[in-house]
Amino acid sequence: MTESFISLVARDILKIAGGDLRDFAFVFPNLRSGGAFRQELVRQISTPSWSPGIYSIDDWLIELSALERIDRFAELATLFQVVKQKIPPIESFADFIDLGETILADFDDVDKYLADPLNVFTTLHEIKKIDSQFNILMDEELVDRIRVFWSGFGASQSSHQQKWLEIWDRMYPVYEEFSRLLLAQGIGTSGMCYRKAADDIIHGRTNTGPFKKVVFVGFNILTAAEETIFTHLKNLGKALFYWDYHPYYLNDPHEAGRFIRQNLSLFPPPEGFQPFSATDQGFFQEDKGQVSITVVPVTSNTGQVQSLLNELITRPVNNRGIVLSDESLFSDLLSSWPDDKLAVNFTSGYPLRDTQAAGLFKDLLGIWTDMDLSDEKFCKSDLILSFLRHPWSKWLMGSTTDLLVQAIQRRYPESVPAGFLDASDILAPWIGKMETRDGFFKRIKFIGSRLVAFETLYNNIEKASIETIARQAVVFSEISSKFGLVINARTGSRLFSQFINSSRISLETNRDANNQVTGILETRLVDFEEVFILSFNEGIWPSKNLPGSLIPYSMRKIFHLPTADNRDAMYAYYFYRLIQRAESVVVYYLTGHMDDVIRSGEKSRYITQLEYELSGTLKFRTEPPVRAGILPIPIVIRKEGLVKERLYAFIAGREPRRSLSPSAINEYLDCSLQFALKRIYGFKEPEEVTYASDPKGFGILIHQVMNRLYLEFAGKDSGPDEGWYRGVLKDQDKLKEMINGEYHLLLKEKASLKSGGKELLAMEVVRQFLMKILEFDQANLPLQVLGLEKKIEMEFPVIISNQNAAISLNGIIDRLDRVSGGIRIVDYKTGNPDLETKELDNLFDRTLIKRPKELFQVLLYCELYLNGSPSAANLIPCLFRVGKFRSGDDRYRLKIGGKELVYADIRDDFKRGVRMVLEELFNTDIPFVQCEDEIVCRYCTFSGLCSRVNYS
Repeated sequence: MTESFISLVARDILKIAGGDLRDFAFVFPNLRSGGAFRQELVRQISTPSWSPGIYSIDDWLIELSALERIDRFAELATLFQVVKQKIPPIESFADFIDLGETILADFDDVDKYLADPLNVFTTLHEIKKIDSQFNILMDEELVDRIRVFWSGFGASQSSHQQKWLEIWDRMYPVYEEFSRLLLAQGIGTSGMCYRKAADDIIHGRTNTGPFKKVVFVGFNILTAAEETIFTHLKNLGKALFYWDYHPYYLNDPHEAGRFIRQNLSLFPPPEGFQPFSATDQGFFQEDKGQVSITVVPVTSNTGQVQSLLNELITRPVNNRGIVLSDESLFSDLLSSWPDDKLAVNFTSGYPLRDTQAAGLFKDLLGIWTDMDLSDEKFCKSDLILSFLRHPWSKWLMGSTTDLLVQAIQRRYPESVPAGFLDASDILAPWIGKMETRDGFFKRIKFIGSRLVAFETLYNNIEKASIETIARQAVVFSEISSKFGLVINARTGSRLFSQFINSSRISLETNRDANNQVTGILETRLVDFEEVFILSFNEGIWPSKNLPGSLIPYSMRKIFHLPTADNRDAMYAYYFYRLIQRAESVVVYYLTGHMDDVIRSGEKSRYITQLEYELSGTLKFRTEPPVRAGILPIPIVIRKEGLVKERLYAFIAGREPRRSLSPSAINEYLDCSLQFALKRIYGFKEPEEVTYASDPKGFGILIHQVMNRLYLEFAGKDSGPDEGWYRGVLKDQDKLKEMINGEYHLLLKEKASLKSGGKELLAMEVVRQFLMKILEFDQANLPLQVLGLEKKIEMEFPVIISNQNAAISLNGIIDRLDRVSGGIRIVDYKTGNPDLETKELDNLFDRTLIKRPKELFQVLLYCELYLNGSPSAANLIPCLFRVGKFRSGDDRYRLKIGGKELVYADIRDDFKRGVRMVLEELFNTDIPFVQCEDEIVCRYCTFSGLCSRVNYS
């Protein structure tokens, strides 16, 4: 194997120091590389010797600063106290958390890069006034950049721009007071420690302690604080520098060498040291022979894990690095790892979010948050079911768990959306009222203490997870108490969500194992003979996730604060440095759709670069699908045997009891094969986390918030009045809080959030849509809310095999209300369905390219409702097209042949059409087949099963 960088540094420093390192301090980018260096020194030193000081850069600078590093939550709490005084509109800690994290990140950048906070936070405002009020000599590029920035605001500013300006104008006083409060207590943020250490060392207020020489090893991007300290110590002759690089990417304009080029110029390494072969300037050194780089496209996470393990088992044992570009793969890899065949060291720790303990607390967080939106009482039944089905809930609640699950399922079958239940009654005492300021954290600690009693039933990882969560509850409790913060369920849930998502449980594994599983950042200065990279996709490596910031890009460039350009150069360096000493490299990338904005099914740009740069070195392992040279055979599923048995379960009176929804009947009309795959065989679409920026999540969010708004009036004799609407429409903060709360509950993984402007924009559009619905309702008072998400059922009479029978039907009406014109069946639609069709038969005509399925659905709701309320008059089917509402089109009445519908007018004809469809469905002589029109396949999950092109 080629000698590692750490080994080369150890050999060179021992030559310089003569084996005595007691006066040397070694500073590394992270602790892991420092640990590897210590091991290498032990290997190379043959006689007893004093151990040098070995630090990570963070630890070293914090020690130099003489400040105590403050807890992140304490930073947030302190900042909140300052912001409340300086930016009066901000009152709720829950609403402050996201903004607070952004401000703290910006303050950290300003401090670590030694930018003048007064200039950063006031220049933008001053340049706005230059032309008319001032004659200030300033950097022309800065002025030009900021004038361009201001021009984007236009003559009139949006509410978001205005809010940003209000915050920005107070940023410097906030920074100044925040820093003063912390420094007065001898504590500081990471950035403050960097700034103070740099300031103290160049002004002689501190030194390098007992060490005469400080050796900086393996850095790449330097902050201004680091560069200042490096320069000062170099000028004093007290510093040595070692850079890990290769001349292949050193030359301009290669992205990977961008910062190394500058570092080598400013801080040259010891004379004679170079981290590459002197005889070969090629990227791969000649003493290794032919290096192989293999690229493997795979279609799923499971596929790449299995492909990797198959590869490892068949290869001779070598020093291997398995790099998880996407660290969410950790759990899959750990659970699949063959411990009996391959010794392994998982260096990055087990993600807390993937433990059963985290799953239980996530369920509770979801319930608490939902209850908080309903005066700490009501909660959606699916959230309660999720908690009750957790394998640990029986330990807490005993044998009643199964009975509760069965009772809730009978009331709200899984095939329909959930209703609201009195959670405080069902799950007491686990989720009762939060009586005190820190009642939320006390409940976390209480549940953690109960779980500890069952420690024989779970492994060490789960035990550590419970202890970690309970311990953090104590930290949150103490800090919130110190700062007088009232932590309600929603705020506490967000804090714990962030903590759970970012924390890891240390694993006791074999440190000497040949297989090292690691993350991207942990590969720094570590060399492997064989490198395996998983999820090597564009958007993951390099990452496109940018932290939020209030500082515009133009100002970041001028004040030399980090930008996306820095991030791209950093990821390029990590990749090329990782493979430069390897003898074999295998990279896996996912070919499937991943994410519209951040991640894609495209291979990383570095694969394309290597194809161009190292022509002939890359090998693509492709396994093309076998395609028969004949036309695909149509799929036909006959209604016999098990298929018939499952189909007939929809007939009333059969067990197990099943029922058809309007959506299921629409599926049958679109494609009977799709109906069979979903409703007979039970094939499901892959579950994905749903976000507000997704069409599905957007619609769900509108439904949930509307239900939450009208919940207090459901089933009451009187509905919302003019005063109620004025209050809701005026209190936009409360509406935003409700949207934000429902957004957290929208996610399948309740502790996850998708950051970025796209989500914030989607939530703002949701608010605007809701405003239009409320304004429309306000204009149509009086309004009585008869039901929300109302579940209705009926037995629809049909003839099957010449026998009278009935089919069980069910539906969920979004909203049932009474207005002056009658009773309305309201269905919310975020799309743009037509309100009109020429004739009723079009609802059942599967040959139509654009069959009016939305009209069919709401009319079937009318029949379901009318079946149980035969005296109801003037039943009006409605589609609230909220997108159209926003654009000023508030039409909602359905029309057939130009005439507005009252359901009674077409009821008999509609029932005949439904009966015809159902009798065809249950006719055993008519099999399930593929649809005629392949356009229907465009958005079908099962198009691959029937050899149809998937247009999506």
